[in-house]
Amino acid sequence: MKTLMLMLATALMISAYAAPEVYVSPTGNDDTGDGSRAKPYQTIVKGVDSCDAGGTLTLLKGRHDLGYGATEIKKGITVRGETDDPWDTIVNLNAGTGPAFALNHANMLVCNLAVTNAGGSYAQGSAFKIVGSGGTVSNCGIWKCHSSGW
Repeated sequence: MKTLMLMLATALMISAYAAPEVYVSPTGNDDTGDGSRAKPYQTIVKGVDSCDAGGTLTLLKGRHDLGYGATEIKKGITVRGETDDPWDTIVNLNAGTGPAFALNHANMLVCNLAVTNAGGSYAQGSAFKIVGSGGTVSNCGIWKCHSSGW
């Protein structure tokens, strides 16, 4: 009986696990931050790497400089801007050869943010690229990008 109770308790704890929310801010720090709202990371790449499958990566308001190259996401996470207004959270590629996000997981969602300044040729100069098993883009803005990448 005790074994059965222990197994049930363990199953409940596992099913109740919710992946923690990870935060990124333009003023955060990848070295001293811990991904919390109080001590966010600075870069989207660090945030994605630190986010568990099923979790949420929240980009706090401001301009996030992604630089050159795409952030390919192969796990089912949500990357979202802090507010419902996509222009409050801007992902800037600095004319990099993006896309900003390459979505490669069916449970991947990017929402409530804007992508700007993607240069390069088709698909390299896009805001979003959906590959492999896909993902969803919702309520996002695209500005000054070579192509949409859809």
